[in-house]
Amino acid sequence: MKVIEVADIYEVYKNLTGKALPKLPGATASAAELPSGAFTKIKSASKRLYAQYLDYRSRYEGLAAENKSSATDQLMSTANDSAGKAQKSLQEGVISGAYDEASGAALYAGISYQIGRTIEKYRAGGIAAARQSLNSDLAVKVKMDGILDDFKTQNPKTLSELLAISEAYGNLSVAYGLTDLADQKIGENPSDDTAALTAVAEAASYYSLAGTVADMAKNTVEIGWGFGKEKKIDKKKVARVAQIFRKAAEANIDYFDNVVLNGKAEAAGVSLDVARASMEENNFEYRNAVSSLDILPFLKKKLGKGSAQDYAVLGNSLVSYQITSGLVAKYYSLGAREDGDGNLTGITHEKAMTAMLNSAKDQAESSIGAARKAGAEPVVPVFYLEGANISREGTVSDKVSSLYDFWMASTEARLMAMFGGAQLQK
Repeated sequence: MKVIEVADIYEVYKNLTGKALPKLPGATASAAELPSGAFTKIKSASKRLYAQYLDYRSRYEGLAAENKSSATDQLMSTANDSAGKAQKSLQEGVISGAYDEASGAALYAGISYQIGRTIEKYRAGGIAAARQSLNSDLAVKVKMDGILDDFKTQNPKTLSELLAISEAYGNLSVAYGLTDLADQKIGENPSDDTAALTAVAEAASYYSLAGTVADMAKNTVEIGWGFGKEKKIDKKKVARVAQIFRKAAEANIDYFDNVVLNGKAEAAGVSLDVARASMEENNFEYRNAVSSLDILPFLKKKLGKGSAQDYAVLGNSLVSYQITSGLVAKYYSLGAREDGDGNLTGITHEKAMTAMLNSAKDQAESSIGAARKAGAEPVVPVFYLEGANISREGTVSDKVSSLYDFWMASTEARLMAMFGGAQLQK
């Protein structure tokens, strides 16, 4: 058997058949640019997220020193770093980078403050007071239900609007999944106060994350709305595509469990169920992947039958597919290395990473070009592309995030092209 190292599927095809696999032409520079209206919307959304960060930072700074820890200080330091980059990007007009960094600033600052607030309540009145403080966090569920009701009234008329509302539903389903994780933590009955405080702090963190993710879901609709020409949307095709991505996401998580986790289980001498439970407890990405898949029946029930449900299933399936694909790529294809706290410290297969990034970028640009030829205005895919081009120059963690964003840009743009009636292959 002859083994040949290849960088992508095109080299595989060439070596197997002796013929070139047809490629979509790359997008022109102008095709991969945001329209001015979208630029303004993203800038406004970035500023709103930055304002959230400032609010959380102010609240955190108002906490007494004994209610903070090295962990919360580190989280706030990360938020401050992201905020500084967001400001710099805003000044330079790098708007996609500004939005990504402002999002991170708001997320990290919110978690830092909520943990500190939980500790404050615990010191003042014990674990009962800490639990009681979560009542104010439950308001995020009311906010999310209101956002869901707003989404149900949206009737997309263009392909840009279709993908925007679908992705927004997907992000909102992630937010609902986070509140579900918070509820699970609240339902735990630890044997001592230290463990109970940890559970309450985690629940508060999940509620904080859910609120910010829900706001980002609203931003997605705002950013992608009002662009492109009106197009009759084939609702049956939307439903079929949604099911395809749903099955693909389920296949991804099944593959991850039976290949990656099963290997870890055998090495540790434990069952797959034990390894899976440990992964859910200690790895946020995996926990988020599972919850995003599990939350769909709840979302479908709240929406009822109709177009809104079809868009929600498509969005949830797309987001779940991205998260689960990332898991497989990160831990299997790339061989991620992490420290004791689960922070990514390196990649074993760096050459593979370079090849995957190059291929993903090419695919994203080609797909955006195809979407434009189909008469679509791929605002959200271009937004992902711009952000990915920036983050791929950063840390190893940034590069992995860049890969995910390239994939999302490519997937959404290809869907636009397909829904627009384009032929994606010669």
